Amino acid sequence: MVPSKNYPARSIRSRLSWSLILLAALSSQALSCDWSGDWTINWGTWEGSSHTNLMTLAQSGDEVSGSYDWMGGRIEGNIVGDKLIGQWTQTNSEWGRFEFTMESDCSSFEGVWGYKDSIENGDWNGNR
Repeated sequence: MVPSKNYPARSIRSRLSWSLILLAALSSQALSCDWSGDWTINWGTWEGSSHTNLMTLAQSGDEVSGSYDWMGGRIEGNIVGDKLIGQWTQTNSEWGRFEFTMESDCSSFEGVWGYKDSIENGDWNGNR
């Protein structure tokens, strides 16, 4: 008995395999933004004026830490997909949580922050 030649099915499987490889590559590329560097941040209004500050971040693997020039501010967080989620602290004993979402161009993020365990106090956005 001669084995049947199933070339069309093999061709379809091959195309499907290559499509999945390409999709995986594009997905990982979209999530590979590096958070390291200097960011101009705006985190809303305080006592009637808008606050724009400088924040410097360093990324190591999926961990990010850094500082911003308001009340000795520091942040530490973990990358989850296109998000950076963590905690901020300041020298005035204030602390809270934040969640930033990186834009697809890797040059800006939109986020929220809050005091203590809340993230409902306001926006925290940044641009390179």
